[in-house]
This record gives sequence, structure tokens and C-alpha cells, in this order.
Amino acid sequence: MLSKSVSHLQKANESSVAIILNIMGLDCLKTGEDNTALSCFQVAADYGYCKAVYNAGVCYELGRGVVKDMIKAAAYYRCAAEAGHNLAQYRYAKYLLSPKHEKLAEDVYKAVTLLQQAAKAGLPEAQAYLGVFYMKLPYQNDVKAVQYLQLAARSGDTSSLYHLGLCYENGLGVQQNLQKALKLYYQAASSGCLKAQEALESYCKKSLKGFENCNQLKAVLSVPCLSTLERVPHQMHLPGMHSGITPSVSSMCSSSTALPHSWSTGNMCTSSARSWDIVQGTSLVGKKDQTVAEQHLSAGWTVGIG
Repeated sequence: MLSKSVSHLQKANESSVAIILNIMGLDCLKTGEDNTALSCFQVAADYGYCKAVYNAGVCYELGRGVVKDMIKAAAYYRCAAEAGHNLAQYRYAKYLLSPKHEKLAEDVYKAVTLLQQAAKAGLPEAQAYLGVFYMKLPYQNDVKAVQYLQLAARSGDTSSLYHLGLCYENGLGVQQNLQKALKLYYQAASSGCLKAQEALESYCKKSLKGFENCNQLKAVLSVPCLSTLERVPHQMHLPGMHSGITPSVSSMCSSSTALPHSWSTGNMCTSSARSWDIVQGTSLVGKKDQTVAEQHLSAGWTVGIG
């Protein structure tokens, strides 16, 4: 009985040490002491603390305190993933599916299994990745793609909003609904998704094509904000707009957000900030002008007890 108690105390002590070392490593990253941070993570990882194992992998992937080495990073991610760390599952799966990695059938199966586990646990990155994965051959499954994209979109993932818009525009896994597609494009574009902005601009150009000789539409084309489309008589239907699904122009161009083409000609919509310029989820790699604090927040480091 006494030996069991001693064993439990020893494990508790080791766990506490690992947690403290992991937190110390994160603090070192904030102050730019990357070498010390990596050492803290590696010692904590030796105790089997999966959050430290994952953080050591991030250091190797991003070259923090060590030369970049994706193979070593993947080894750390694999260990953390096997311990149930969701971000590690996602990153190791991405490694297995990356073009630089020679993919075998068992690697694809392993990667998809890990992504599904992380997605089920609620990780938006895994949900979004699976959504796009199932949109492409040879693994295309439109129904599954929509299911995962919807999960990620509910978490506010900008890329998933755009890809879900593609599904509704083309009727992939859902009933075709142009109004819904435009709404999703608009949500994604207002969060900085360039592809969604391009999709909206492309749609607007196609919708106005053929009406260049109409005086009213000439005026529309010359102004900086599409809210002026409301000046066009309601009985005029633009090509490509199916009956019953014409989107509200006022909802497409609110007073708080301007469409992209208004940047160069002034903005008729009053706005205190250009939300179209904000690109979320920028990669840490190569952003030398980012502060250390910004890098710490965006790298996906793991902190906390457990």
C-alpha cells in the first residue's frame, strides 16, 4: 500500500515538473529565448507531457531555437498525437498528406483517421481540412465535404465559409442555392478571404454583362459601391439571377463594409475600418516583421494544465 502511495506521489511530482517546464518554455518564447524554450519543452517531453511534446514539434517546424527540421517536428507531432493531442493530430496528418511526403495508402488512412478524431473533438482546423479534402479527387465525397465545412464555418473559419459557398453555388452535396452562396461569400470576404472577394466581383461582373448600353447601369458601373444597384428598377432582372433567389443588395453592401472595388475610388459606405483588408490566420513562417508576442499567439502553442 505504501509503495503505491509513493508511486502516485512520484508521478504527481513528475507531472507538476513537466507542467512548470512547459510554462517556462512558453514564457521564454515571449522574451525571444528560443533555445531555452526548446530545452524546457524537451525536458518536459521526456516526462511524457504531451503538450510539451507538441510544443517541441512546433519549434522544429518553425525553426524556433533550432534549425527547421520537418522530419523531427513530425516525430514529435506523432508522439503527441498518439497521446490524444488534437493539434498534434492535425499537424501530423497534414505532414502525412503533404506533397513533400511520399504518401502510401496506409499514410492516407492514418491521416484521415487523425483528422476525424481532431474534428470530432471540435478542432476547426481539422474540420476545415477534411472539408476541402473531400471536395477533391480521388477522395471526393460532396456530402462529407459539406458536413465538415459546416462544422468549421460555425466556428468562424473564413476559408470554410468560402468553400461552403462554392458547394451552394455549384450544388455540391447540397441543393444549389445562389443566394446562400453569395451570403457565404460575403461573410468570408468581409473577414478578409481574397478568394471570396474575387468570387463576389466575378459574379457582379457576370450579372451586369449585357447591360452596358443601359444608362441606369452605366451610372451603376461608375460609382464606387454596389449599394447603388438599388437605383435600378426592380422589374429589371440581371442575367444569371434565378427567380426567387435574387439577393438583397442592401445586405450585400451594408453601411459598415465596402466592396473591394470601392477602395480606389472612395467609399460611399461610411466605415471606420476596412475589414476587407484584414486577412486572418496568417502564417508565422516568413513574417519577420511580426513581434515575438504575435508569433507566440499565432503559432498554436499549447499551454495549460492537463
